[in-house]
Amino acid sequence: MVIVYNKKKKFTDPSAWRYFTNKQKAFKEEGKTVSVSSILFEGKNIWFGTDEFVTVDDPDFNLGGVYIFDRKINWDRIYKRDGLGGNGIYALCRIGNYIWTGVYEFDKQQKVEYGKGLYLINRVTRKVTTVDLNELNITSSTILSFHFDETNLWIGTSEGLVKLKIENKLAEWSAEK
Repeated sequence: MVIVYNKKKKFTDPSAWRYFTNKQKAFKEEGKTVSVSSILFEGKNIWFGTDEFVTVDDPDFNLGGVYIFDRKINWDRIYKRDGLGGNGIYALCRIGNYIWTGVYEFDKQQKVEYGKGLYLINRVTRKVTTVDLNELNITSSTILSFHFDETNLWIGTSEGLVKLKIENKLAEWSAEK
């Protein structure tokens, strides 16, 4: 659930609060519930990374994926079918035209999470690209967090911290979309 407060109204006014669950068109009304793990503000859109928790007994409980909300009415979803390695999202980070995404998959049988790596989502085309962790000397496929300091991307993994220097067009901002 996501809660939005309208600061033009009094804190005690119930109409000052707007709740987003997976009901009433939010999160495309998918799954029985939604659990937000990461939020990214990008221009007119808000990107939500969500947790995956599905079991054999409850395959529609918490479906996961990346949801993009246009702050009006439209919700899009990017998930495994679109090229992500799994539907669980640990973290999101925007650098230039790309959303860096730490992904996991939830095993329905064992009921455990498995890190599935790092993916780039083009924020304009929504195309998903797999990042080869070996090329970046990242030894863990469990990518838990990001921080970009305008020069380096700091990547938190289950085995420690990776500092990746960004020195190319990927880090440039675009006025598109």
